[in-house]
Amino acid sequence: MNKDTVINISAFDIEPGSEGDFFSWYDEIHIPMLLKFPGLRRASRAEKREENDQYPRFLTIFEFEDEEAFAAYLTSPELRGAHRDATVRSSEKRDRVGRWRVQYRVKKTWTKEP
Repeated sequence: MNKDTVINISAFDIEPGSEGDFFSWYDEIHIPMLLKFPGLRRASRAEKREENDQYPRFLTIFEFEDEEAFAAYLTSPELRGAHRDATVRSSEKRDRVGRWRVQYRVKKTWTKEP
């Protein structure tokens, strides 16, 4: 069993003017649904600092305990429920454009001493 932390990065854009409504749902419903999965340590949402159409405007970074947790997440009821909810939302509102998703194994982490 591999104990390397796994990060899953999802990159996406939002239709202009839809950010408030989208992130109300994303932050208050979608992400909390996913965080119910026990092997998911944390989720962080980031926004690009500078305007550049070459890259997606938003990223969400999910951190999983290890490979085993990430593999279990892929077939979890938490992920299935969140996907169902997102599918219903996207059929009603087409405000999110997914660009790409990728996973990495964390091989080393440095921490700054206080």
